[in-house]
Amino acid sequence: MKNSLCLIMLGGHAPGLFAERELFSLLEEHPYVVAADKGAEHLLQLGLTPQLVIGDGDSLSKSARAACKKSGAEFINLPREKDQTDAEAAVCAVFAAGYNHLAVFGAFGGRIDHMLGNVLLPLSYKDKWESCIFYGEGCTAFYCFGHCSLKGQPGDTVSLLPLSATIKNITLQGFKYALYNHDLELGSSLCLSNELTEEVGRITFDNGIMLIIHYFDLTTW
Repeated sequence: MKNSLCLIMLGGHAPGLFAERELFSLLEEHPYVVAADKGAEHLLQLGLTPQLVIGDGDSLSKSARAACKKSGAEFINLPREKDQTDAEAAVCAVFAAGYNHLAVFGAFGGRIDHMLGNVLLPLSYKDKWESCIFYGEGCTAFYCFGHCSLKGQPGDTVSLLPLSATIKNITLQGFKYALYNHDLELGSSLCLSNELTEEVGRITFDNGIMLIIHYFDLTTW
């Protein structure tokens, strides 16, 4: 398996300034890009074209399809009635191509069911990837499975959302609102809108999965 990063553009909101900047930075070393249907439109608006376009075509214009074909993009055409979203098909195609590090753009915005589905989707395949980061406007989001370090600047906003029924013994260090061996229930808002007080925040807990959303101070970018 390739120990390399693949960029995935989904069909949610197009990347804003922060995500766009991150996308171009990652492209310097990781040029393989997969687009799920409308995601190809987002890339073309940035002057980019994907290597692979996958989907049922219901949100991809004829002009965008033609532009991708002209650039040499490969297409995997799916039926409209199917058992998975275009986003899931794109993620599966990435794994089939041998990539196990994912940078996902365009996952947020639009229909809330699709947005939530995009965010939770990689958890169905957690044995197939080693890292997965979502890029939104002014933020990144990633999963934590028990311990992680978060690099940023003091004052950055960080929200932690439990994705398991109970998170046991969560400890937060380097945050304005510290916790020590605290239990957190699914749906709790206790860990929303915390702040970094140091350049590295540390998160540890004994079980389960949390989604970490890190908002950056864009005035420093």
